[in-house]
Amino acid sequence: MIPKKLYKRSGSALSGLGVYCLLTLAMAFTSCRNEESVEINGASKQVTITMSVPGATAAAGPVTYAMPADEAKVNTVDVLCFQTDPAGTADVDRGTFLYRATVGHTAGDNTFKVILAELAVNQTLVVLANCRTQVETLLGTISAGATKASVISSLLLEQSTAFDASTMTGIPMWGEITNQAVTSGYNPIGGLSVNLTRMLARVNITNGEVLFDLTEAYLYNPRQKGSIIPDNWTGTDVTNPTIVAGAQMAQKTRFGPFTTSATNTIDNKIYTFEADNIAKAGTDPLDATCLVVVGYYNGSLAKSYYRVDLKNYTTNAFYDVKRNYSYNVTITKIDLEGPDTPDKAFEGTATIKATVQAWNDGNGSVTAGNNHLKVSTNVLSFPSSVGNDIIDVFTDHPDGWVIDKIEGPSREAIDWLTATPNNGAFNVTQPLTIDVLEAGPVNRSALIYIQAGNVTLVITVSQKRKVMLTFTKNIDAAGSFIDLSGLYDANTMLLFPNPTDNSGYDWDGWYDLSTGLKVVGHYRRPLIIIPEDEIQNYEARWVLIP
Repeated sequence: MIPKKLYKRSGSALSGLGVYCLLTLAMAFTSCRNEESVEINGASKQVTITMSVPGATAAAGPVTYAMPADEAKVNTVDVLCFQTDPAGTADVDRGTFLYRATVGHTAGDNTFKVILAELAVNQTLVVLANCRTQVETLLGTISAGATKASVISSLLLEQSTAFDASTMTGIPMWGEITNQAVTSGYNPIGGLSVNLTRMLARVNITNGEVLFDLTEAYLYNPRQKGSIIPDNWTGTDVTNPTIVAGAQMAQKTRFGPFTTSATNTIDNKIYTFEADNIAKAGTDPLDATCLVVVGYYNGSLAKSYYRVDLKNYTTNAFYDVKRNYSYNVTITKIDLEGPDTPDKAFEGTATIKATVQAWNDGNGSVTAGNNHLKVSTNVLSFPSSVGNDIIDVFTDHPDGWVIDKIEGPSREAIDWLTATPNNGAFNVTQPLTIDVLEAGPVNRSALIYIQAGNVTLVITVSQKRKVMLTFTKNIDAAGSFIDLSGLYDANTMLLFPNPTDNSGYDWDGWYDLSTGLKVVGHYRRPLIIIPEDEIQNYEARWVLIP
């Protein structure tokens, strides 16, 4: 039976919340049923949350091409609630700890019920899966008012040995629902949803060199700890790995060997924490996280060892090792027998050619049978101006991939977006350029359907509208008025010119005509930042300088 309380440590958790009252809750969750009734007394709300887990199989539809089923399983769920920082509602490291919510969840389910306190401040709900032990340890060290940044730096998973995929039953995952106003009227229709992101990266290896028989591999310079919650987040991805103090192990530390799971492949066996590989490789390549692959070259009876870096072999640019990413290594060419030990290969000059694809498994990827279709991201967002962006498309279907159609959300034709090229070959990572025209005064979106065999993947593209601002001249104003009315990009800065005559006057400021209030006042060349997604009417006013 789940404890009948909202706060795990009610004394300390409430110590900084003098304006809040303790809530009396009675719950009837059980460990085997999520559907049982919940009796609640007090200022609280029960909400159902659905988790989207990369790798989880969807009924009657394509499945995500990611980790094995057991590693997409959610065994435990914890919810930590933070006061949202209004100055940065989307900043993952901002906010202060409020309480640990009571959760009703059945192991293996992707939905759960949670009891949320009705509070006078907006809340960010941090959902943590498969890390109950770490959460319990954390809650023994923090109290209400702790900064979210300090929680991120404290909620860690440590392991100084290789992860064993054959015994793994769940990778720690994180997701959050921001800026929830949980008040008496709070009633999210259909419940809430959250996307979970794994804290580990995965490395897969495929051999495409006919003169080489791959048998095993080692992972060099892994990290021994990682942060369960990232300290940066774009909404779909991390920009950089989250660096944890003391995570780096001694140079030349290696995990393995990891043996082939099928002929010439090592799939779903190598998992590792995030690593700042770009910085480490730039200082000393021997500090970079890398692989040493092992096998028999050209019929030899002696094993050869070859170093493979996690980098773009065309540009020689290293990849950071980032959470929820799959680094898919393909050995393409070997010309010589390699060294006879893994350490010699690690320290020596690489004599192997390979390709490395870095894919965010939380982004677009689908599979059907043995064929896969992947894109580097399946969501693009543009400002209102003319622009373009590039995504990578990959498929191993022998017929390659093709853009089936581009249409609006209601299946309407669109003329403001193009995608080139229209198709790509198999086993090649093909850049796809998305171009958009300048937007008008309405937000808009489009769907790009990419097809490979009987697999279809949809890319969602959105573009913000321009903002209409109207400027009017005050009847008592002096000086020449320049009308700057028109459509503008949001979040840009508009600079109004000084008067060209009657120098006894100067600007008093901008006034919002809907409220009559001064928005901003600057003597000499006043400016204004155009608000995000708003239509407002501003008036420029002058005053006589004494």
